[in-house]
Amino acid sequence: MKIISPKAKLLLGFLTLFIALEIIALINLKNRDDTRIEGKIKLPNSESELIILAQDYYKEGDYEEAIAAYQKMLNLTTDKENAYLQLANVYRYWGKYEESEVMFKKALELNPQNDSTYTDLGKLYRNMHRFDDAEKSLKKALGK
Repeated sequence: MKIISPKAKLLLGFLTLFIALEIIALINLKNRDDTRIEGKIKLPNSESELIILAQDYYKEGDYEEAIAAYQKMLNLTTDKENAYLQLANVYRYWGKYEESEVMFKKALELNPQNDSTYTDLGKLYRNMHRFDDAEKSLKKALGK
């Protein structure tokens, strides 16, 4: 019987952990790929699953599918303001500024007191070179 050194045991432990994490990641990827049918996404019906899925798509830069998940979430959630804000951010990062503006405004209709939404809208207007609108929105954020 061979005796394994403490360093070798530690290395073996790390290797086992790494392999286990890789297996979990592969299972998650497989499960996520199962949500696709002929190139279209088959979205879950639970709000929490939709949020996770939308965030994953967003992080990967797959904005079209992130938007589809957030739009489905709008039908399931009572927190529509947050869903609109998430959609606004996805559209903004995708460069679809007009769509982003619409979502920010819908969020503000639900909560006109949200200063951070006015700030985000002001930044969007700045990116659109609509400086007068940006100034108005940022002043609202400051309560002026």
